[in-house]
Amino acid sequence: AGVVPVGIVAVLGGLDEGYFDRRRRPSFETLISSEMTEAEKADALEGITGPDEDWGTDPFFVINFDPNDQWKKVLIINIGNDIATFRSITENPDYMPRKVLRPDAEWWLDNSMMDANVQQMRAFHAQLKNYLASD
Repeated sequence: AGVVPVGIVAVLGGLDEGYFDRRRRPSFETLISSEMTEAEKADALEGITGPDEDWGTDPFFVINFDPNDQWKKVLIINIGNDIATFRSITENPDYMPRKVLRPDAEWWLDNSMMDANVQQMRAFHAQLKNYLASD
């Protein structure tokens, strides 16, 4: 195990259009923290993190809406130390395994390995490249 360079998956063809998920909505909305107002960022960050998490004073994050409206795929980076997480969150009250993000929140953290389609991973890849280029 080790760190995989951001571009290696793309170079090997894993993000090619031939692997797109065309069964459901092939396009989706992506929210990027650097394109939000401070109020929008604070609101979005509260919806994707728990109160005990520390992602620094101004984390970079990307929220990919999922073809299934009850799911979102998320990338969060602490820009102070470049620690990152990928996670899925759901508003499906019957989904398990899940973890409460906030006691009164509508969204729960999927407590298993994140899955994402190629379109979502391409969006994450593009934003990671932009993040690293500006670092």
